[in-house]
Amino acid sequence: MDLNVLLASEERTVKFAWVSHAGDDVYAGVLWRPGHFAYHESGEFHFRKEDGLIEYREIKVPLRKIVDAIPLFAVRFAPSDVAHFTELPAARDSRANTILCLDTATMPNDREVEIDFGLLEAGRIGELAVPTNVKQVAILSQSLRYPWAYVTVGWGNI
Repeated sequence: MDLNVLLASEERTVKFAWVSHAGDDVYAGVLWRPGHFAYHESGEFHFRKEDGLIEYREIKVPLRKIVDAIPLFAVRFAPSDVAHFTELPAARDSRANTILCLDTATMPNDREVEIDFGLLEAGRIGELAVPTNVKQVAILSQSLRYPWAYVTVGWGNI
């Protein structure tokens, strides 16, 4: 199962981030930072750079033993930064099962955009504490045997 996070402006729509849930492994990335995050069945969580080198590694809870919600990483940017995302690829990939589209015109100019990625115990959507600043939530579920991946989008402070 795949989820794409798109940024849409008046000029174009770009693929900004992605999550892929393969059951035993969950992968995620942000397109302006080459590489990807991985959470493996064993509980190993790491960031692998584009050249294959692992930049960061941590051992967490094994994937099937996740309870509640586990935040993995977050991305923050000012709405004015959107103009710098012109080098990102146009949103043409139709492989995703789920699409979360963010309209840049709705982003407040005086707040940061905060996109959080994490894992959630399967079937326990009530355990995901969603702060009041969150405006959108997307859930990617492989099955009830594996944790669900989540993405939340909200406004932070600049």
